[in-house]
Amino acid sequence: MIFCNQPAKIDDKFRLRIPAQFRRDWPEGVEEKYFVTSDDGKRAQIYQLPVWERIEKMLLDAPLHPSKVKLEKFISAYGAVVTPDPQGRIVLPNRIRAKAKLSGDVVILEKKDRFEVWNEQILDSDLDEGPLDLDDRTNLVGLGYHG
Repeated sequence: MIFCNQPAKIDDKFRLRIPAQFRRDWPEGVEEKYFVTSDDGKRAQIYQLPVWERIEKMLLDAPLHPSKVKLEKFISAYGAVVTPDPQGRIVLPNRIRAKAKLSGDVVILEKKDRFEVWNEQILDSDLDEGPLDLDDRTNLVGLGYHG
């Protein structure tokens, strides 16, 4: 897997086609159902259902903590199981589309276990507001990253 991004488009019926090159990289192969959610309302996070089920089990097994309760609220508020149509498009849930301003041209970011769908202006703003600082770079060196 190579971390990368891909421009995409959400059509007038709110459908998003996940690029084929990204679907090939998914750990579980091509899936018939996906879980779409957000943990911050800034972007949609798309997981293969088996991947999400493992994360969900980990959350269910974790001890009660205010951060866990907060995360569960976000996940539930934005979450939906979606099924692709015959052309491989999924409909993004209305709540996350509206909050993250996902329509028309968007950017898909590939992550290890999911894809994120961003409004390009929100992504650019997020990148500008949170660049890697010296502490981040020092922590990353400790993790083996020397870029």
